[in-house]
Amino acid sequence: MLENRFSLSISTSDDPVKRRDGLGDLYKVKSFPYGGDMNNLRLPLQTNGAFSVMSGVLLTAAPDTVAGWLGLEPTVLIRLFGVVLLGHGLLLFWSATRSNPRPLASMNLLAIAPYPFAMITLAATGLVDTSLGRALVLADGAIIAAMALWQWRSLRDTNVSPAAIAA
Repeated sequence: MLENRFSLSISTSDDPVKRRDGLGDLYKVKSFPYGGDMNNLRLPLQTNGAFSVMSGVLLTAAPDTVAGWLGLEPTVLIRLFGVVLLGHGLLLFWSATRSNPRPLASMNLLAIAPYPFAMITLAATGLVDTSLGRALVLADGAIIAAMALWQWRSLRDTNVSPAAIAA
């Protein structure tokens, strides 16, 4: 027995001039695999990707400066983390282009969800020596927490329950 794995979204255009298909104000039916509009999931992935790439460029290009801000010595680890963030950002941009970004978005959420707690731990344990460094890691943790929440909500909103499929 085949499962219905598509949901329907009905939209109309208020401006018939913008419509190039000659249908005017008729309804247009769009289908999205796995339920929900995947564009709602792509924007958080792209935003997370952009933040990762920008952070990765900073950490890779200027690890000594960042180490000074944080009060840390191992600039090699900072540069390595920057390279990892560059790869992470590029993977997120790529995943946002997939027809179904849900699996990669779910894995990304699992990867970034604990990150804010790690930043709180760095600040609370004194591993980051400077006041500026503590403020930076806490701000970074807050930004990533907001992105994780946004991705979680987008994943939840694009999910279809088995009951909705059967209906």
